[in-house]
Amino acid sequence: MDAIERLRSQGKIRYFGVSYQRPPACQRIGACQLGVVDSVQVIYNIFDQSPEDELFAAVEAERVGVIVRVPLTRGP
Repeated sequence: MDAIERLRSQGKIRYFGVSYQRPPACQRIGACQLGVVDSVQVIYNIFDQSPEDELFAAVEAERVGVIVRVPLTRGP
């Protein structure tokens, strides 16, 4: 996280995000609460709605963006 903050202060990056396959919610929420994450990419669709359990409230509270991955899941 120190490296991210250093790159941000040098103007080399503007935003920083993380992408998760399916870790425990506490890891996703922890990343948001560190204050260096601007967005979180998670799987969210008709079959996997687990981000609703805790993550969505946490990102809203921390003003962190959400990028939804595989919203249409898999085709036939």
